[in-house]
Amino acid sequence: MLLATEINSAPSPEPGCATSCGNLTIPYPFGTSNHCSHDYSFLINCNHSYNPPKPFLNSGSIEVLDISLDGLLKVASSVASDCYDKSGAQISGTVSELTLSKFLISSTQNKFVAVGCDTYALVEGSDEWKQMSAGCVSWCDSVESVVNRTCSGIGCCQTSIPKGVKDFLVDIRSFRNHTRVKSFNPCGYAFVVEAKAFEFSSPDLKDLQNRKTVPVVLDWTVGNITCQDARKDVSSFACRANHSECIDSSTGLGYRCNCVTGFLGNPYLVDGCEDINECDTLKPCEGTCTNLEGSYSCSCPKGFEGDGKKDGSGCHHKSQINGSTLFYVVSGFTVPAVGSSWIFWRRKQKKVVKLRQDLFRRNGGLLLKYMLSSQTTPFTIFTAEDLKEATNNYDENRIHHRGCNSGITYEALAQIIHGNVNSSSILLTDDYTVKIHLDPEIRLITSPQDAASLSFMAEIGYLDPEFYLCGHLTVKSDVYSFGVVLAELLTGEKAVSFERPQGEEHLPKYFVSSPRDNLVRILDDRLVSEGRIEQLTEVAELAKRCLSHSSVDRPSMREAAVTLDNLISMNSCSTTINPNSSQQTTTRRVVRRNRSF
Repeated sequence: MLLATEINSAPSPEPGCATSCGNLTIPYPFGTSNHCSHDYSFLINCNHSYNPPKPFLNSGSIEVLDISLDGLLKVASSVASDCYDKSGAQISGTVSELTLSKFLISSTQNKFVAVGCDTYALVEGSDEWKQMSAGCVSWCDSVESVVNRTCSGIGCCQTSIPKGVKDFLVDIRSFRNHTRVKSFNPCGYAFVVEAKAFEFSSPDLKDLQNRKTVPVVLDWTVGNITCQDARKDVSSFACRANHSECIDSSTGLGYRCNCVTGFLGNPYLVDGCEDINECDTLKPCEGTCTNLEGSYSCSCPKGFEGDGKKDGSGCHHKSQINGSTLFYVVSGFTVPAVGSSWIFWRRKQKKVVKLRQDLFRRNGGLLLKYMLSSQTTPFTIFTAEDLKEATNNYDENRIHHRGCNSGITYEALAQIIHGNVNSSSILLTDDYTVKIHLDPEIRLITSPQDAASLSFMAEIGYLDPEFYLCGHLTVKSDVYSFGVVLAELLTGEKAVSFERPQGEEHLPKYFVSSPRDNLVRILDDRLVSEGRIEQLTEVAELAKRCLSHSSVDRPSMREAAVTLDNLISMNSCSTTINPNSSQQTTTRRVVRRNRSF
């Protein structure tokens, strides 16, 4: 009883209050008098000297255009202009300003716009604590250069409004007093406007001088405290409807009231929030719709099942499957499944029999059968069951011979790394004559630690750069050295020569950096004269791969040999090349040198 009394004592419109002024509907908490509004900030002054009457905010001159219970108030605001004659003298000018005592200019619903081809404009505003400003520049040379429905600086510019502004003043200026654009744009314009109420087009460059006002949206709230504090004083709490809720303002000042979901109306009146009949407005059900307070329910008719909602499972016939139908359905799935399984099993059995016959043939076949019957050589044949039993179902713990062949298998062989491959250490001459060469730098590498501890005296220009950087020596290190030899053969140059131009002293680096389409420039003229550029290119690409900075990207020595053998095979099949040419000799020489390592 006490709560009801306090709610009834809260501010409310008196009977007989006007709910409209001219074409404007005035919902509470707004009203046309102090007894009809929540407080003075919501007072609407209806001026009957106009026909029809015009509503103004409070006792001022701000015309009200629309009031929304969603917390938006639309008012009229003037347009600032700046006009000049042909000589550049100003002939007229107006300002645009708006000052509010309570409500704020919406930063989300409005924008600041300037229109003109010789215009810059500034809007200044303030909140409770500080001054704020924003501006933009609009420029163009002709009407043809502007683009309709865009406002990006050509004939029109725009910017956003700072948050929390209670007033604004628009200042508009010109760079050259419109002297160069007078024929189609004698004036510049600037204004704050509702974002969706203005869309720029080229006629605005002239026609805006006939437009005096534009709509501006305000954010209105009740009081200057939060919902939590407002609820403490029930007598002044504005959310009076039973099914209403309080929402704090996004600006931090005041609050608003809404009807909760399922209700619609004016939450500022005691019985303002009324139940929505969703069955009539939304028609959400396929079946029967029952309206509930703040909600609704859907049901399906007899013989149907589902949630009954259009956006849900809807309504569908209940499944009526009797015993005989169920038997036939199950049989229809079971019989094909069993039949398919039997066919699969038979095919698998045939494959097993065929596999056993093949294994029997590969492991002796008829000869084994003959040896068993002759008994000339005594031996025992163990069945699969015997082996399975002897090995405890092939348990790995029963393996006793692992590692016994490490000394004779290839995987146990130590790697041999030459370590000093260069053009002077080739072990075969051009005619396959053995060339005696004592190389003390060949090492037998038995572990990575051995490779890391070696000290090499290889010739400059041939040693793997990966060894310089990381101290890692691998079999791919010899591949790099062989790539240097290939580069020497192809270019006729030494691995390192300070007689070459700067940047080309180190042949491998210079060779790798040469583009494929410019290969002829670096090759030996004697090779190029033979005309087999395609094969020379392949050898050069192989050399580049061998000279890769990372050992992972290099081919093995065997891969290099196979590549060169293939090139020789292609060369031998050709009828256009001279068998005694220097190119064929060089290609064979490369392969021989590869094989000699």
